[in-house]
Amino acid sequence: SKIIDFSCFDERHTGINISNYLKAKLISLNIHDKVISITCDGAENMKVACRHLGDNIKRVWCCAHRLHLVITNALGFWFKEKSVDNENRSSSMTRSTTTTSTVISTQDDDLLNMSWSDENNEDSSSSDDNIADVDMSDAADGSADSDNINEAEGAEGDHSTSDQDDDESGDQHAIVDNWSNDVETDLNPIEELILIMNLLKKCRTIATIVKKSSVIAAFVRKEQLLLKTKKMIRIDCKTRWNSTFLLIEATIECKQVLMKLFSEKRSFNLRSEQVNRLIAVELNNDEWDFLSSLRFVLNPFYHATKLMSGKNYPSIGLAFHAIHKLKHFCSKDDTYEEKIKQMKKLLLAKLNYYFYDDLEQHEHLENHSYFDPAAHLTLTENEKQRNERYIKDLILNDVYPQQSSTSDGSKASSSSNAISTSSTKSSIQLPQSLSNNHTNPSTYDDFIAACGDDGNIIGESNKERSKRLSVNEELKYFKLAVQEFNLKNKPSTTTAMRFWNIHHTKLPLLSRLARIHLIACGTSVPSESAFSISAHTARKERSRLSSQNLCYSVFLKDKISKKK
Repeated sequence: SKIIDFSCFDERHTGINISNYLKAKLISLNIHDKVISITCDGAENMKVACRHLGDNIKRVWCCAHRLHLVITNALGFWFKEKSVDNENRSSSMTRSTTTTSTVISTQDDDLLNMSWSDENNEDSSSSDDNIADVDMSDAADGSADSDNINEAEGAEGDHSTSDQDDDESGDQHAIVDNWSNDVETDLNPIEELILIMNLLKKCRTIATIVKKSSVIAAFVRKEQLLLKTKKMIRIDCKTRWNSTFLLIEATIECKQVLMKLFSEKRSFNLRSEQVNRLIAVELNNDEWDFLSSLRFVLNPFYHATKLMSGKNYPSIGLAFHAIHKLKHFCSKDDTYEEKIKQMKKLLLAKLNYYFYDDLEQHEHLENHSYFDPAAHLTLTENEKQRNERYIKDLILNDVYPQQSSTSDGSKASSSSNAISTSSTKSSIQLPQSLSNNHTNPSTYDDFIAACGDDGNIIGESNKERSKRLSVNEELKYFKLAVQEFNLKNKPSTTTAMRFWNIHHTKLPLLSRLARIHLIACGTSVPSESAFSISAHTARKERSRLSSQNLCYSVFLKDKISKKK
């Protein structure tokens, strides 16, 4: 994907205003009648905007956004305890005795929120310099990751680690998008969710301590060099769930460093309240085990997010396949750990809610994914038949008419012949076309001849008949080709392109529909990444940058190829 326009939108963000602005932009770019779908988040104003753009433009709810809501709301990443007034405290305590015993106490909570800005003999500027070194080392480590399938991390990194010096909870970001709008924060009194809330609170506090304290940052950096561990513990943010996964993973990877930090905490010349704060965030063996279980459950979701968030390959088919695999993973009962079972159960419920209960969105995802061979590994026979009917309807009703005027009956017939003759070069054998059968006339044929008819469907022209026969032949060939291709190739970021590069000449009708459908983005992460880049470009140090020049900068940056 490429940025073709980046604009400043100063009006109220109502659905009508967004729709009018988008329509004007699309018309000015001369592509309004060429837009097939718009991939965006699930905000109500975006739903209204897409509805007003026209019935011919589908709205695809970003799969990464939905997956973000599945995880954060299922596992309560941002649950908070409701504050109660003093006059109602006693009655509230009576009603919530089952949960308060496992929630971090108020005294411990005060310790977790204590400031580290005035350490003994330490200057705040030196702390920032030290942490800058730590952040740079982690950035170097992250550069080894693929730059085209990890856009979710790129989007998150620009606003989750740069501008949170004064915000320990991670509620403020350099850019605020709609991804946090539907994140649930009300505490659900389930044991596993309370454990997750308390664990994440400790992990976030540890990340803040490492970032704020130059003494502890230096100790952690030194120990990591000895252990050859490059992962840094960074605070997460509310708008990108995988930042929380990276926080969990880094905490586990740095377990030896943290255990040594906790055991030697009294040797750092810290104030007593700072020592008490370190004591408050120490993790016991059960908590370490639960943190590992949490990482195990989230690991497939993390890789699915990376897989579906690329911008250099068709992603909607991979997104469809990944969601089905995640559902299968959550449905499997192959562990004896009750906490893992409970977390899978919670995630499965949210997967069904966000992906399968919304029938319109599921239908869009299914229709567009059908042209990716990876999707056929998860599509049921009924779903495949439903999509074949959808394809026949598109072709026979000329919903997406051919650009050239030569798509008549003779071309359709030659296409069918090309398919059958070229199949001799491939291991895929095609069924013989009905028009090629030369058998003795049947009783039905005699009856039709007596009626003076040619046996066509009533009201069907020769052109329509040729097109119908051609699409039937192509669908038969397509199913066989996909089956053979999947036997030899595992799903990857390149399989869809490779499949159609091989078979596009044999499937002229379907290949055109494939281009139309696979061009739809499975996620809006590339756009979110552009917004994140603009927020970083327009940071407070560059406040004089005009909105117009900012738009030009983001547009041009997208055109500069990265050096390998």
